[in-house]
Amino acid sequence: MIMFRHARVASLPARLLAAGFTLAVFFLPGCKSPAVPQSGERAPFSATSPECGAASEYSEARRGVSLLVLRDGEVICEAYAHGVGPMDAFPIASGTKSFSGLMALVAQEDGLLDLDEPVSATLPEWREDPQKSRVTIRQVLNLTSGISNMREELGRVPSFDEVVSAPMLTPPGETFRYGPAPFQLFGEVMKRKLRAAGRDPDPARYMEQRLLDPAGIELADWRRPVTGDPLMPAGIHISAREWAKFGEFVRLRGQTAEGRLLAEGAFAELFRGSEPNPGYGLTWWLPEPGPEGTWAGMASDLGARRDEVPEDLIVAAGAGGQRLYVSATDGMVIARQARFDPSMSEDERNGDWSDTDKYLLARAAAYPAGQSFE
Repeated sequence: MIMFRHARVASLPARLLAAGFTLAVFFLPGCKSPAVPQSGERAPFSATSPECGAASEYSEARRGVSLLVLRDGEVICEAYAHGVGPMDAFPIASGTKSFSGLMALVAQEDGLLDLDEPVSATLPEWREDPQKSRVTIRQVLNLTSGISNMREELGRVPSFDEVVSAPMLTPPGETFRYGPAPFQLFGEVMKRKLRAAGRDPDPARYMEQRLLDPAGIELADWRRPVTGDPLMPAGIHISAREWAKFGEFVRLRGQTAEGRLLAEGAFAELFRGSEPNPGYGLTWWLPEPGPEGTWAGMASDLGARRDEVPEDLIVAAGAGGQRLYVSATDGMVIARQARFDPSMSEDERNGDWSDTDKYLLARAAAYPAGQSFE
């Protein structure tokens, strides 16, 4: 069980922020949390672990605002920058997508769906289409369904209702296409499944009641457009501490202090890549090269440098450098959040960021020289 001190770090004075002052707080095993500063008071700084400092500095130099490293459920390194504190929530952008994978697993365990059933079993509108009628829920979530993301048609993320009419661009199972439409489609499938079962049809509330609340994971927000439906591809706001709890739930394969919430064997579905893209499982990125040797849809070097990281590493990733790394082999969970600047190009945002370097720096903090992670 992860134990955190639930208190908000006071905001830094504006004059310090204007001067470029950064806040960093590190917690190490066996050390007590430093006293929470009062308003206008500088928070204490501890850098007893050079490895933790190096991991934090790498993140902060690339717009990072929070970094949390867990080893076997213990907080090894916790750092904040640019006036952000441990209770501050940030949008995790496409990191939200990984919640749909867990939602699908619990829905399957609850008998609401089967990953390999056709979407047309729930959407009668798809039954007469020769291609749509063959699309499975698994293909929707591993992004090989073949449907359009509708960006050109709408210039925005489609609503649940709109995505039902999304055109097919390629036959199901042949092409990996990263984007928001499949997650909105899954939201509509879940909505109809829940309604048919006589339950609250809201997918986000189902996820909260069935998994997040029992696991003690608290979201700050799950944004909803004017339709009222949750934004499935990118709507979650969460603190680094709560996101790390989500990662720990995955690392422990559904085990919590209160008992098991999901069958351990179910998690293998998350880690199965597809033939079009071995580097993407069921809503989680895997350390395998995608099409043309890259992670399709996400700038990362994990596929190219997969020999340097554990084979079971999985990653939830969002624009601007939002990352959640999970490895059962290393016993590690790393939550990293950053400020997203929409005025910057993708190349400018990515810069010299390396997922592999970030993971290795965090692992060095978790396993200082002389300690084995084998």
